[in-house]
Amino acid sequence: MERCRSCLYNSTVDVFRICPKRKQALLQYSDCILRYSNNNKAFSQVDTTPRGFYNVGKVSDADADHFNQQLSTLLNNLTRNAASKPTKFDSGRIDYKPLTPIEGFAQCTRDLSTTDCYSCLRNLMAFIPSCCDNSQGGFLYTTTCTIRYELYSFLQNPPQFFPPPFVASPPQSNVVPSPGAETSPTSNTVLSPGAETSPTQSNIVVILLLAFLLTWN
Repeated sequence: MERCRSCLYNSTVDVFRICPKRKQALLQYSDCILRYSNNNKAFSQVDTTPRGFYNVGKVSDADADHFNQQLSTLLNNLTRNAASKPTKFDSGRIDYKPLTPIEGFAQCTRDLSTTDCYSCLRNLMAFIPSCCDNSQGGFLYTTTCTIRYELYSFLQNPPQFFPPPFVASPPQSNVVPSPGAETSPTSNTVLSPGAETSPTQSNIVVILLLAFLLTWN
């Protein structure tokens, strides 16, 4: 809670510095979002234009099918649970290799209905092959929903564990992990922001767990 308050306080200071005299802005940090707009219709609409960042570390070809299967199982659970919860948020992890789970979260802005939230998150999942194919992590977002997953722990609280499906594991990977992947979660999560779209609605602060900063006219 303290991290959230501190993040929001800093965002209210930054918005005047980064976006002076702007009628609408979105500031996104690792612990919060501050968003406002003079567009009265914005927050009632689902943003369908996905954007993304990917982890520069890659899963080996030998492990790719197993990784993608486990990732799909995890995200299917997270998107379904997040859409149905009042908080519009869910986090979890699933076994990938011994002592190496995939950790992730899915989240929508709370103004979305269950149906719209689920649709927004599924749209992000469909974007993964274009954005983050075989990457060890990805951060996919619109202005109304977000998905993130990594092969290291990046959430403040330990998430629930989803059991793996009953499938045989492929051979062990010989890929060397990216430097700092376990000790410095942000050090290897970079690259490839997608195109931006037009902003939306008025004077609402929405709290999310995000990992970058975006502003627009």
